[in-house]
Amino acid sequence: MRRAADALIDRQDSLLVAGLFAMGAVEALVLAEQAPLWWQLPLAVVWTAPLLWRRRWPVVVLALVIVMGPALELVNDEGGVMSFVLSAVVAAYSVGRLLDPPSTWWGPALTVGFGWIVFAVTRGALSDFVFVALLYGGAWAVGHAIRRRDVQVGELTREKEELRRTHQQRELMAVEHERARIARELHDIVSHGISVITIQAQALRHRVEPTNDEAAEVLRGIETTARQAMGDMRRLLGVLRSDGEPPALAPQPGLADFPALVSETRAAGVDVDMVIQGAATPLPPGIDLVAYRVVQEALTNVRKHAGVASAVVVLRYQPEALDIEVADEGRPRLQPLGEPVTGGGHGLAGMRERVALYGGTVAAGPAPDGGFRVQVLLPLMSEMTTG
Repeated sequence: MRRAADALIDRQDSLLVAGLFAMGAVEALVLAEQAPLWWQLPLAVVWTAPLLWRRRWPVVVLALVIVMGPALELVNDEGGVMSFVLSAVVAAYSVGRLLDPPSTWWGPALTVGFGWIVFAVTRGALSDFVFVALLYGGAWAVGHAIRRRDVQVGELTREKEELRRTHQQRELMAVEHERARIARELHDIVSHGISVITIQAQALRHRVEPTNDEAAEVLRGIETTARQAMGDMRRLLGVLRSDGEPPALAPQPGLADFPALVSETRAAGVDVDMVIQGAATPLPPGIDLVAYRVVQEALTNVRKHAGVASAVVVLRYQPEALDIEVADEGRPRLQPLGEPVTGGGHGLAGMRERVALYGGTVAAGPAPDGGFRVQVLLPLMSEMTTG
């Protein structure tokens, strides 16, 4: 790709030089009576051919072209050879376009500075000074301005890319943090289940031990395995917990804690309505926790971003799924409903992590009638049957 681009640039420069030389040859023929052809034609070669190397040595090329100006005046009193003027313009533009300070300052020095010195020595007219400054100096200034713009665009592009990488890293860190938090919460749920198994196995063993030694031995093995699992779970929690983080003493929340969550949101200035559709059924602890966290995060987003005073939480109990919808009437955000939310807060990313753990789906975005809506569907049958 790089070689193809370089070859294209070389062809463009070759065509440019060929066109300028053709113009110079025609001008030499036209001016044959005013300047000898055997002088005019070689000069046209000298001020056009160096442009082939203008990208590699722009200052040297500009110097070679500019010094041809006085030489042209010596053989052609009439002046005004357009091929020379255009060659000087291209060379001056190239210095401004391709070089950074301080090298680029050779552009105005060789065009305006050298030209003014020549006109001062030869006592040129005021129009000559203005012509050099505006045409050659202006060509350099245009090239320099374009280069500065390109440099600024490049810096902005690099800054944008750096911000994108930083944002991705922060999102990844937030997701990892949320996954660790989910694992800690699931630890509490699993630990509670294992504790129940241990207590029930122990109680049943005490009942059957006097009459059935074989059953009692099986139950004793269940107790031992459960206690070992509890120990492993505690060690796992030690790995998941951050340094200095205290252990969670309160039980994990669930649907029973919704009224307190709604009251807390109302106290923060958001009027929340709670709607329950369908027959409420007891949920497995994991689903119960996910449902609570979903509503908690959605209401937190309402308080942070909505700028409104009302929201609605709807729980739809279906035979095979729990449908959760949290809608507000605030200013819309930019993601359409049904498409994954990729920004605007790490809480939604954590919500997706939790819901995906149980095979559910999350849709978040502007609602058709305004505001913002989060809708989560949690399947229940697989959890019920495995539970």
